[in-house]
Amino acid sequence: MFPSIVLVGVECTGKTRLSQYLARHLERPLVAEQARGWLAERGNRYAEGDLLTLAELQWRAEHLARAEGKAPVVDTDLVVIQIWSEVRFGGCHPRILELLAARPPAVYLLPRPDLPWQADAQRESPDPAERAALHRRYRSLLDTLGHPWFEIGGTGPAREQAALDAWSRHALLEGGGGSKNDV
Repeated sequence: MFPSIVLVGVECTGKTRLSQYLARHLERPLVAEQARGWLAERGNRYAEGDLLTLAELQWRAEHLARAEGKAPVVDTDLVVIQIWSEVRFGGCHPRILELLAARPPAVYLLPRPDLPWQADAQRESPDPAERAALHRRYRSLLDTLGHPWFEIGGTGPAREQAALDAWSRHALLEGGGGSKNDV
């Protein structure tokens, strides 16, 4: 089974743009971040229990895309929801952790928080120190999951090329067993 390519990380690091670019370039289906539309419909208000709903929506969207025969590019997954839940509410619903543990093969791309933060009604972390701490938290969690992952830096076309280079490196190494490489 071919792995999904999953973009995770701190808000405002270009995950959506990179996922759209990779889906087009690699001719794969795109699974959009399910939380954005859901939150917008509710005036950007949510409670702790809503994160389980968002996790299930995201999981379902990815699995529907995979059922069509091609591993998708995924704009955020349950890694984001786990960290969001832990930071915002001090813990994570066991079902979210269960779904994450059962995730199909994936290669994670973690963009660095090196792009300027842009205000948005759904963004909560403008402080650079908080963004850096969240990024370290993503790195730490990705180290424990057993999926290969790569950290992406740069801006504009250089960031896009770094994402492609990471995917190419993974393809050459045939997965690499959960190691991280900077690109």
